[in-house]
Amino acid sequence: MALIRINAEGRKPVLHGTDAPLLPLLNRTLDTDGPITVMLHGYKFHPYVPGRCPHAHIFAPLDAASAKVVSWPKHLGYLSPTPNSGVGVAFGWNARGSLKQALRSAIRASHALATLVQQLRVQAPNRPVNLVAHSMGAYVALQALHRLSFGDIGRIILLNGAVFRPSAAMALRTDAGQGAELFNVVSGENAFYDILFEQLLGRSRAHDRSIGRGFDAPNALTIRLEDKPGLKRLAALGHTIDPPAHWLCHWSPYLRRGAMAFYSDLLRNPASLPLQTLQAQLTPRTYLASVRPSSNVTSCSTA
Repeated sequence: MALIRINAEGRKPVLHGTDAPLLPLLNRTLDTDGPITVMLHGYKFHPYVPGRCPHAHIFAPLDAASAKVVSWPKHLGYLSPTPNSGVGVAFGWNARGSLKQALRSAIRASHALATLVQQLRVQAPNRPVNLVAHSMGAYVALQALHRLSFGDIGRIILLNGAVFRPSAAMALRTDAGQGAELFNVVSGENAFYDILFEQLLGRSRAHDRSIGRGFDAPNALTIRLEDKPGLKRLAALGHTIDPPAHWLCHWSPYLRRGAMAFYSDLLRNPASLPLQTLQAQLTPRTYLASVRPSSNVTSCSTA
C-alpha cells in the first residue's frame, strides 16, 4: 500500500506539507510491485487553499459525505494492503483563477509532472507510469508528454478532459505519446462544459473542438458513458457502469458507480483489456449535445 502526495511548486515537484526531499521517499516507496499511477485533478483546486485542497478532497483516503467526493486512491486500489497494489501519486497543482490563468499554471505544472515521471522511471525503470486526469488536469497530463521519452508513460485515462483535439493529437505524436495508450472517457452530461470551454478558449470554431466530442488516433479510444450499447458491451466484458443519473455533471466519469473499478482494471490488468479489443467493441459515436433528462434525472452541480 503506497500513496505519495506531491505538488507542483512552479515547475518543480515537491512533497505536500513538508520540506523533506522527494527522492529518498520515492526510492523507499518504489521498492514494491504493481502499477505506478499519477492522479491529476482539474480546475479550481489548490493544494493549500482550505476547502479546495485536492489531498483533502478526491485524493483523500476515504469517501466524503458529499455526493461529489469519492476517494480516487481508494477506488483505484492504491490503499489496498496487498503487497503488489502499486504506488499511487496524488499530484496537486494551482488550478485557481480564470480559465486562462489556470491554463498557464497547467503549463508550469506539466513541467513538474514530467520531472516527477522521469524521477519515477529512474527509480523503477521497468515500470511505466500511468496517468489518470480529470478536466483541466488532462491538459497537464498531455503537455507533460512533450518532455518525456518513449515508454515513460503506459496508459492515460482522461475523464471529461478540458483539452482541444489538436493539442491532444500533438501530444500523441511525441515520443512519449506514441508509446502510450489513451482512454478518453467522456459523457454527454458534460456537453455544456465542453461547449463553454470551446467558446471561452477556442481560437477557431472551425477547428478547436474539445476531446469531449470524441478523439481518434491509432493508440486512443473514446469511451462514451452515455452510450447504452457501449455500456452493454463493457458489462459483457465484466464491467458494469451505471447509466447517467444527471443531465448535467462534470464529475460523472468518476462518480458513476462501476466506473472507477473499470479504470482500476485498465491500469492493473492491461492484458485482460487490450486497447485493440476495446476499440473493436466500443464503436465511436456521434457527439451528443446533451442527455435528455427524465423525471428523475437532475444536475449533479446541485445534488
